[in-house]
Amino acid sequence: MISFTTIVNNLKSSASDLTAVNTVGFGSIDKLDADHQNATYPFVFFRPLTSPGIGFNSNSPNMMGSRRLNFEMYVMDIPTATDSDLVDVMSNCEQIGYDIISRYYDGTLEPTEGIYQTSIIPVFEAFQDRVAGWVFNIQVETSNAGITSCNRV
Repeated sequence: MISFTTIVNNLKSSASDLTAVNTVGFGSIDKLDADHQNATYPFVFFRPLTSPGIGFNSNSPNMMGSRRLNFEMYVMDIPTATDSDLVDVMSNCEQIGYDIISRYYDGTLEPTEGIYQTSIIPVFEAFQDRVAGWVFNIQVETSNAGITSCNRV
């Protein structure tokens, strides 16, 4: 089974490989600011969410299905004071988010993991900085291969 560490490292690598991204972070919502991450914008931050874990295969209730983990992916930048720059920042952040996800479809991660974007939500927030961008709700799906049960007495 692909470990949680590998899944997070793949997400972070997919973001940090983009030249448009300056900082990539991971953690709980209280760590989502430039000071905690020593961040330079554009900033991508992954936050784990409640997940269904391993589901059951609908074709065979006795067989385990795939493993699914949910994340929020914040893609943010700091616009200047003009409205037109805000639109440009939103556009750039949206494209960065799709570029990160596309690595799973067009890149090296395709054989091992699937990623699904379930929604995107605009961000106009002041996480210690005046930022704009998007929160992508994503689900990473992996095979259940390698899951074993232990012998219990």
